[in-house]
Amino acid sequence: MPDIQIRDLTIEYSSGGYAVRPFDGFDLDLQTGSLVLLLGASGCGKTTLLSVLASLLTPTSGTVRVGDTEVTSLTGSSLTEYRQRGVGVVFQ
Repeated sequence: MPDIQIRDLTIEYSSGGYAVRPFDGFDLDLQTGSLVLLLGASGCGKTTLLSVLASLLTPTSGTVRVGDTEVTSLTGSSLTEYRQRGVGVVFQ
């Protein structure tokens, strides 16, 4: 099993009256030790993906699993513990 597994990730929001979907059915598997680069134009969804992995943003649909934890189903104290102990975010 991958260490990070994203399945059928869809993120949708409204901007100027239009629906925007930076991710629509996105899948990704990552193993420990993998080097991953997020490259793309401004507004393409790089920060959005990182925000979902850190559970700062809830996707419209799909699942994100980090290790044995399904991040997209966490709530309350489990979510707080994941953010404190499971993930780190450094804002630029």
